[in-house]
Amino acid sequence: MKRSTFGGLAVTVAAAAALPVLLAPPATADVETIRVDARVSGETCGKSGGCVIRVRTVGKNRLDEVAVTVNGQIVGYAWPQQDQWDANRGSAEVVWNPNDYGSYHITAKQGTTSGVLTWDIKSPGGTGSFGGLLPSGSAG
Repeated sequence: MKRSTFGGLAVTVAAAAALPVLLAPPATADVETIRVDARVSGETCGKSGGCVIRVRTVGKNRLDEVAVTVNGQIVGYAWPQQDQWDANRGSAEVVWNPNDYGSYHITAKQGTTSGVLTWDIKSPGGTGSFGGLLPSGSAG
């Protein structure tokens, strides 16, 4: 009976490919979610009242410092507080005062991980009697 070495080679190659995945260290912290709220209850997050960017973290290093940027500019740093409902999560807050209406690219970074959110702040009205009722944008 002829013996094949191809089967043994395939097993060796598969095992070698899986080895880095098995030996990789687990992720130690992650930005789980990013949320934007009004600074004052009952108000709207915007250029007049300001906003609070809330970051939820998870993992072993969930209480490490979080850096928050808006459109590439640092708006603040925060140390997450331990979540009282879930021992594996933390929450951080950064106050942000947008200076104009428009779309904002918000990034929260903790260690080597980050989360991204796009947030739109719309003008509360328009001009004329139909302001705010007509769709905005352009075709083309």
